[in-house]
Amino acid sequence: MGTMRIAFQGTAGAYSEEALLKVFPEAKPVGFPTFHQVFEAVEAGEAELGVVPVENTTEGVVTHTLDMFVDSDLKIVSQIVLPIQYCLAAHCR
Repeated sequence: MGTMRIAFQGTAGAYSEEALLKVFPEAKPVGFPTFHQVFEAVEAGEAELGVVPVENTTEGVVTHTLDMFVDSDLKIVSQIVLPIQYCLAAHCR
């Protein structure tokens, strides 16, 4: 068995990738442009797991993700809490 492939939405450095590497540091992250494609990749066996946000600090509950669980046989099997901090930097007179 090789390295576990885990799908996430975004590109390298996305918060979802950071979350999956926190729990699975040896995994091979595989980024997809949309949450829908993450679900499809797991359903098709292209990835063993998928990491998608169900809640975040900017919009609260991510209803789009939760709605996709209704239409999918995939289940939430674990929770990864990733504290996010934002910084505002400016150069002003």
